[in-house]
Amino acid sequence: MTTEEKAELTPYQQIELKLKAHTDEVAALIDGAGLGDSKSLSVRFAEAALMDLTRNPKLVACQPWSIVVAVKQAALLGLPVGATMGQAYMVPYGDVASFQVGYRGLTTLATRCGAVRKVQSFVVSRREYDSGRVKVKHGTNHEYTFEPDLLISDKERDETCVGVFTYVLTPSGDELVEWIPVDELNRIQRKASQYSPAWNEFRSEMRAKTGTKRALKKMALQVSERSLPLYQAIAHDNEERGPMAEQFEKIEVMENPKGVVIDTSAKPKDEAETIESVVGKVKDVADGSEKKYD
Repeated sequence: MTTEEKAELTPYQQIELKLKAHTDEVAALIDGAGLGDSKSLSVRFAEAALMDLTRNPKLVACQPWSIVVAVKQAALLGLPVGATMGQAYMVPYGDVASFQVGYRGLTTLATRCGAVRKVQSFVVSRREYDSGRVKVKHGTNHEYTFEPDLLISDKERDETCVGVFTYVLTPSGDELVEWIPVDELNRIQRKASQYSPAWNEFRSEMRAKTGTKRALKKMALQVSERSLPLYQAIAHDNEERGPMAEQFEKIEVMENPKGVVIDTSAKPKDEAETIESVVGKVKDVADGSEKKYD
């Protein structure tokens, strides 16, 4: 295709063409994540990204290279981007799209590596709370229990949220729960929304992810080669260098022709769940051995 022909393409078509050109590279990253049929999955990853473009005009206005970077970084962790699955997202910062892991993505990574057997986060509605579905259980191995009402819509949960309930089942069978009231969630959102549009566009998802991250923070996690994607996802979410930072940065350097940097300097560090607080200081695990963090 000539330069003139490319210039006649719509922004959506330019991004579609760019993603198609990188199918093999995305497949190689997926293969590294050990997800199986990487060739067909790479096509599905691209299709999921393009579907998001049809839903969000702001993404269509983003630089095509930044869409490719987001898809490749998601593939490196083995998470497809797209609002449908909620594993990972492309969040527009002006005309640059940025990869961001979703709370379902954190859940997938945590269970995939064996760090937990199950982790679930629920945005609790006012109706559920008032009907006694959230209960305090003193003297047991967890303080709260929650029975969700499956008839309540996501819209109602978002608009009448009273808090987030997170449940974790550890590999040893122990249970851990976390409850974050809406006042605290709103305080985090007020500060975070100054630098991250994700809180405005995916508020319920961000609330649930806050609960998931905080629950993982309280666990004595193990670091191994299999669990590095989980730690990298948390570190990337907090704009910190994680154990796979060099691979993330290599993708950006290769695709970012002008070295564009997303300015998120306004991020309030006191509100961030830092990678150190979640899994301790990341150590060298190149020898494949497991290390337990304090």
